[in-house]
Amino acid sequence: MPFLLEFIMVIAPGGTVVGFLGRLVWVKYEASVTQLRVRAVRTEAHLEAADHRALVAEGTAREALTGMNRALETTRAIELVDEKVAGLTRYLVDRIDGLAEQRRGRHVLSAEDTPPQIGSGQRQDQEHKEMS
Repeated sequence: MPFLLEFIMVIAPGGTVVGFLGRLVWVKYEASVTQLRVRAVRTEAHLEAADHRALVAEGTAREALTGMNRALETTRAIELVDEKVAGLTRYLVDRIDGLAEQRRGRHVLSAEDTPPQIGSGQRQDQEHKEMS
């Protein structure tokens, strides 16, 4: 009988407390595992989104590079045409008016004179002086 009394007074409540604590630990464990699973899923989703953004950025960079290469080719073609037009203009002026040393007329500049720069205001200054 003393064993039964001891069991009822000490061991049974202690077992209940241990069972309750075990259940509490198990619930906390399950909550932690669930949180870790949610974090893992979110992290995986973030990585997939980052990979997708990286692929999109790479495609955009390639398109920009292709456009820049086309623009450079166009610029080179324009420079080549500019050189050819300048050469053709010199040829035609020489052909029509003669070589620079042989030209005569008001459009011929002396060796000291330089042609006015576009937008420099030099021509406007000359016109203003002529009107005065």
